[in-house]
Amino acid sequence: MLVKKISRVEFWVIIFIIFISLAVYYNSLENSFVYDDQGLIVYNKWIKSLKNIKYLFLKEYLFKFNEFSYRPFVTLTYFLDYSIWKLNPFGYHLVNIILHTLNVIFIYLFSYRFLFKRILPSVIASLIFAVHPVLTEAVNSINYREDLLALFFFIPSLMLYIVVSRRYFEEEGKERGLRYIFYYSLGLLFYLFSLLSKEMALTLPFILILYDFTFRGFKDFKIKEIIKNYSGYILITIFYLFLRFYYFKNPEALVHYTGGSFWIDLFTLPRIILSYIKLVIFPLYLNADHIIIPSKSLFELPVIITTCILILFFLLIWKSYRFSQSIFFSSCWFFIILLPVLNLVPIANPLAERYLYIPFVGFSLVMGIFFTALFDRNLEKRVKKIYQGFIISSVVLLLIFYSTITIKRNSVWKNDFTLWSKTAHDSPISFRARYNLGLEYEKKGLLDEAEKEYRITLMINSKHYKAHKHIGIIYLKKSMLDIAEFEFKEALRIKPDYADAYFYLAKVLGKRGLIDDAMSTYQRALEVDPEYYEAKVNLGILYIKKGFIDKGIDEFKKALDIQPDSIEARANLGSALYQKQRFQEAVSQYEKALELNNNLIEIHYILADIYIYKLNNKKGGLNHLMEILKRERNGKIVAEIKKKIQELKNE
Repeated sequence: MLVKKISRVEFWVIIFIIFISLAVYYNSLENSFVYDDQGLIVYNKWIKSLKNIKYLFLKEYLFKFNEFSYRPFVTLTYFLDYSIWKLNPFGYHLVNIILHTLNVIFIYLFSYRFLFKRILPSVIASLIFAVHPVLTEAVNSINYREDLLALFFFIPSLMLYIVVSRRYFEEEGKERGLRYIFYYSLGLLFYLFSLLSKEMALTLPFILILYDFTFRGFKDFKIKEIIKNYSGYILITIFYLFLRFYYFKNPEALVHYTGGSFWIDLFTLPRIILSYIKLVIFPLYLNADHIIIPSKSLFELPVIITTCILILFFLLIWKSYRFSQSIFFSSCWFFIILLPVLNLVPIANPLAERYLYIPFVGFSLVMGIFFTALFDRNLEKRVKKIYQGFIISSVVLLLIFYSTITIKRNSVWKNDFTLWSKTAHDSPISFRARYNLGLEYEKKGLLDEAEKEYRITLMINSKHYKAHKHIGIIYLKKSMLDIAEFEFKEALRIKPDYADAYFYLAKVLGKRGLIDDAMSTYQRALEVDPEYYEAKVNLGILYIKKGFIDKGIDEFKKALDIQPDSIEARANLGSALYQKQRFQEAVSQYEKALELNNNLIEIHYILADIYIYKLNNKKGGLNHLMEILKRERNGKIVAEIKKKIQELKNE
């Protein structure tokens, strides 16, 4: 059943599904890294060497890979991506689109072979999943690949379980038993991989039970058979819970309830669930940061109304079991898989579109059933063809509508500026959007606009210490040191262990000439974050200023142990070694800096000087003088360089 030969019709159906899935996300291949992609990929040195794969299985995983929870399978894909694409976002987006396309195919195979056993509802369900706009967040952000990967293993595990539990084997005797063990073990392995991609996969055992209850009932089950079917999944679940909440427990993963208490979040829950339903039915108000104002009482009118609507909704789902088991299963799928992200256990974001990626399979299945039921209505022959044509046209128009929104939404995720300017426009009270938009203005050098966004951020969330830090940076750039110092100290008042605030405060103290105070502040930053290599570089520079050249050299070397690609650390180490008259070692560091960026004309000048006057190496000096000629734009200096080159050649 699982590996049944694909018919010619089914082959072309799958080709069509692949084409639509790729076409609707084609324009996302032009997108950059956005939001948390920067920290997880661009500035993450650990994924840039395959030697670091060992850390996927060590307790340092969470710290080194900047992850909130244990998701090593996702991180492994970043390793592979970087080994192929380096920092070209095209490749990372391509992988996301391929994963999404494979998931669409799995949905088709699952619905066709194990649910509907008809092509029409299976095609409709898979195409709606392929093009629906609410899934754009998960597909466009590399950081949210976790949802794509979790589903990529989730559905095959479910299909393998069904094959095993329904005994879909052609073999007999010993060969049948071996096939059972193979499929069951492979299903468990896929379940584990899904869990190691995202915690939402914990709902898979409940989906297995739901499938058995819906399509088989438990009357025919014997205790021995129940244990046989579910025991492996239970053991994998226990093993994962041990990894997630004990061995790889994140000590910084303490998240508070959005409303401040469990009860407030519980009162808000009906509104959140209804918001998710609205997003899948009417995907018109998509947002990277949905704002939900907590409900503080069970008797608030919005709480009463949404609770009544949901009760009615759940009653309809229960009633659906009698006339359509497929609708019952698909509807329950949506709500069961949504449970882990409904903030009953506190999570960082009470409402996010990416959380819908796996639950949405249920909605797409319901849509397949709905349109097929309309298509199959018993009508007179003379009107039936016209009616069925109308239904198919409606499906096509709906898919075009969804695809248009999706393609447009992809462009919102083009870069951080397009994302956060749109989000701030749509959610003006989102402190996350305002803060990130401020970062983008700051990158563009629009400091006044950036400060405005940071100030708005603090109006919304007065404890946003990072906003204080960036306001301080703005005033540091403007050399308004008093205001800058005040802002950095405000950041430290809110978060006393904030290494960045200590770092920039030390810069202010250094500019004031308070070298000893600056040095102690850099050291405080390093106590908080021992791998803060920029702090080590700046501390080394201050040691040099104080005349402690050997200590400066030590700090630069420590910085390079942490970040070997730091040009600043290489250049400063070269300068310190030069002062110690260790010229050959200085040359080595400067040359390594040029390997990272050969356009650093200042270093070419220094190396030309060392080679000619300190090492008496005319050839080395000539090479760097020639490099200077390629880059120097000052005509007078160019003439002098040419004259010097000629002198060296004549000697």
